[in-house]
Amino acid sequence: MPRDPITSLPWQISRAGKITCDRSRFEYDICSINGPNVFSPNISTLFDMEPADSTPSIPSIEKIRPQPRKWQLFPMFGVNEVTLISGGPKGPNCEVRHDVPALVFSTGGFSGNFWHDFADGLIPLFFTAKSFFHDQDFVMVIDQSHDYWINKYSDLLHGLSKQRIVRMDRETRTHCFPWAIIGLMRHGQMTVNPNWLPNSMSLHHFHDFLAQTYGGPNQHTISHHPRPRLVFACRHRGGRVLLNHAEVKQMMEEVGFEVIEFEPTAETSLRESNAIVSSSHALVGVHGAGLTNLLFLRPGSSFLQIVLIGQDGPANHCYRIPSIEMGLEYMEYKISIYESSHIEKYGEDSVVVNYPEAFLKDGWNEEYANLYFKNQDVRLNLTTFRPYLEETYKKAKDFMDRMHGI
Repeated sequence: MPRDPITSLPWQISRAGKITCDRSRFEYDICSINGPNVFSPNISTLFDMEPADSTPSIPSIEKIRPQPRKWQLFPMFGVNEVTLISGGPKGPNCEVRHDVPALVFSTGGFSGNFWHDFADGLIPLFFTAKSFFHDQDFVMVIDQSHDYWINKYSDLLHGLSKQRIVRMDRETRTHCFPWAIIGLMRHGQMTVNPNWLPNSMSLHHFHDFLAQTYGGPNQHTISHHPRPRLVFACRHRGGRVLLNHAEVKQMMEEVGFEVIEFEPTAETSLRESNAIVSSSHALVGVHGAGLTNLLFLRPGSSFLQIVLIGQDGPANHCYRIPSIEMGLEYMEYKISIYESSHIEKYGEDSVVVNYPEAFLKDGWNEEYANLYFKNQDVRLNLTTFRPYLEETYKKAKDFMDRMHGI
C-alpha cells in the first residue's frame, strides 16, 4: 500500500497545542484537546480548563462532526457538530471527574446498517482507540447513541474500555477529562492501512479482537463434521433475492458441502454469528450487508461473493479488498445480464442492463441504489455457477484438512 503523504501522523496530533485538528484526510477529521477539559453535553462543547490565575485570551474554536465519512454530505448532515474551545470565557464547573481521557464520536449517519456499523463505527473505533490510547483505558463519549447500537455491540465496546459510556444526547451533567480525542480514523471501506498506524496493525488484529470477545471456533463442531461447512448467506427480502435458492443449496450439497443457511436479522447477536461463521470453512452469498460476517471467518477460509449487475465497485471495496487483507481465499461470480431479474423488466438492450455506470455520473445516488440494490434479484445459471462452487469446495477442503493436520 502507498504510504500516507501527510508528515504528521494522526495519532501524533495530541502532542502539540491546546487544541489541534487534522483536516487533511479524505475520510475523516480528527481533533484533540491536549490538557484538562470540561465537557458540557447540553451544548456539545469541550472547554479547555485554563489555570485559575491565567489571563483570559482570544478563544480558539474548532468544530467537528465526529464520524469518519466526511466526503459524503448526505449522511454527514445528520451528524451533530462538537465544539472545542480554548481560552476566552471560562467553561462550566465540573460535576463528574474522570482520571482517564475521552474519545468522542457519533453513531449518526448510516448507523443501523450492519455493514456501516462496522465500516463507519466499530473498525474505526478499534483502530483509533489502539492508536491513541494503546493499553490505557478511556471513556467513550457517544453522540446520537441509539439503543440498538449500544446494545448490539456492547460486548465489543466493553472489550475496548471498562469505563461507563457517556451518552451525550442523554447526559445533563458536565464531565472533566485529562485530555480528549474527538473523531475516528478511517482508511477506506472496511479496511485499514498498516502504514498509517503505530505498530503496523491490520484487520488481523480486529479479527483477533472479535475472537477474544466472542470466543474462537467451536472445535467440537469442527472435529465432528467430515465435510467442509459452508455458510450460505441468504436473502429473502429487500432486493438481491436468490430466486432459485433451493436449487443452489442442493448443488452446494452435491458438490460436497455441509450447508448452513444463515439469514441474520437486527436481533441476531454477534455471539451467534461468530459461533456459526467462525466454525465454517466457507462463506457464499449475494453482495449485501450480511456478508459483513466474513469478519468472523478464520484466515484461510474461502469466500465466494455473488456480484449482480451494477455492483462491481461496492463488491470490490466492501468485501474483496477486506477479505484479501484478512487472508481469505477470495472468489467472485459476476452474473450475466440473463441471470438478473432486470432482463425481464427492462430488456437485454436497455441502458439499465448494459450500462449501469450511466446512472453514476453524479456519484452514488438513490436512483442507482434502487435500481441495482433494492429492486434487483437474481436467478443463477447453475451450469456456469457450478465450477465456482467446486473451486470454493476445493479450497475449503484443503483448509479443513490443514486444520485437522491431514
